[in-house]
Amino acid sequence: MSSFIKSSIEKDGFKFEDAIKYFQNKIPITKEQYSILDNKYKNLAFTIANYSNINLLNEIFNLLLVSLEEGKSLNAFKELLNNCLTDWGYDKENDYKIDLIYRNNIQTAYQVGHYEMLTDPDILEYRPYWQYDAIEDEDTRPEHKALNGLVFKADDPFWKTWYPPNGHRCRCTIKSLSRRDVERKGLTVKKGEDIKILPDKDFNYNPALKPYDFDVNNLPKTLKKAYENEKALNGL
Repeated sequence: MSSFIKSSIEKDGFKFEDAIKYFQNKIPITKEQYSILDNKYKNLAFTIANYSNINLLNEIFNLLLVSLEEGKSLNAFKELLNNCLTDWGYDKENDYKIDLIYRNNIQTAYQVGHYEMLTDPDILEYRPYWQYDAIEDEDTRPEHKALNGLVFKADDPFWKTWYPPNGHRCRCTIKSLSRRDVERKGLTVKKGEDIKILPDKDFNYNPALKPYDFDVNNLPKTLKKAYENEKALNGL
């Protein structure tokens, strides 16, 4: 199993099935179609910049789904993706772009699974505070670093905008805290309304807040058509 995935599972013990379930219901669409979607539907879509062939996007989506289900490493996904691109007559993708595709999608699915765990009523009752946890190194965005260590109530509107990932290849996550943790560590509980900075473009929403057991008949036409095409391509 990928150390990237394995460490996330072992660190938090969340239900990995929730991450898979979230990703399974994504719908491959082109970047152009994605750009006109309302924000509330963007978490249901899967797209990759510079790839406009919907059949190829569907195949890459399935490679990521298999990688998530089987815990494949970044290197294993890289081989699968480049073999796929070669078969389609494309050049192999560069390592940075492959890392971006892999981590964006796996990390988002992981964070949705994490959210399901954090909002379990029993856990939420005991640990009603969430702390933003950024990786502080030279690659950390200044906005994310500014939030590192800040604590908000779990139901603060702040998390509707700032629940990670909050940018491409974002490594931030959330720590849940009890009231005793907050008091013992001398932490101050902030209010989201006081935070004026925003995440990166297209990352300013919490994907876990949108239902992924959707009714296809309620989707906008662009997503509904893409969903029906995807099912046809996969023989469903």
